[in-house]
Amino acid sequence: MNFRIRSKFIGILAIASLLPLGIALIAFRWFGERYSRQSEGIRYQEAAAHLSHSLTHSLRSEIELFNQWRILSGIALAVSATDIEQTPRSEAARVAAIEATEALWPTLTPDSPQLQALLHNDLSQQMQAFITEHRNFAEVFITDREGRLIAATQKTSDYWQADEVWWQAAVLLDEDTVNLDGLNYDESAQVYSIDITLPLYQSNQTGREIVGVIKAVLDASPVFQSFSTVDP
Repeated sequence: MNFRIRSKFIGILAIASLLPLGIALIAFRWFGERYSRQSEGIRYQEAAAHLSHSLTHSLRSEIELFNQWRILSGIALAVSATDIEQTPRSEAARVAAIEATEALWPTLTPDSPQLQALLHNDLSQQMQAFITEHRNFAEVFITDREGRLIAATQKTSDYWQADEVWWQAAVLLDEDTVNLDGLNYDESAQVYSIDITLPLYQSNQTGREIVGVIKAVLDASPVFQSFSTVDP
């Protein structure tokens, strides 16, 4: 009988002594995992902030490069002097001409005179020289103030651009203001792109007026590869 009591007493003491240790181990594991998750989260936040800063810096450099070229090349003046093939005077005739070209556009080949006129005029040659020198730019094209394509480095998906969200946003911008469109897949350039659009202004007798819109398709792959990463 005494042996049983002694055994129970020893068992109780053993449990009593092990219980705090067990609680301590559970608490250590819980707090340890929580601290580890917090530390890991902080490291990922720091890495994300670093990548965001690097990406912003890379994009700013490309945007400034493109904007400086736009200003120095006098593109806006050239656009204002461009006259699209005897633009129809009436609204109905203008709409009919746009719709006719839009319907014909998918069938045009590089040898088509209508496409040749857009891809090999003076404006297009200036833009082609720019993207040849700056390989991160996959495509550049210009529309007039009504959204009709007047020059391009390659055939675009559509002729009339005024129904596009980016174009509608660009024509509302002040002079020297840039509109950035997030990461997209550009069908005509066939790259994942970040699109840069700017309104083109030119002086007239009453002040300055918008004469067109220019869009540059920036190939996103070299931009993302150009900045360093941090292992979290």
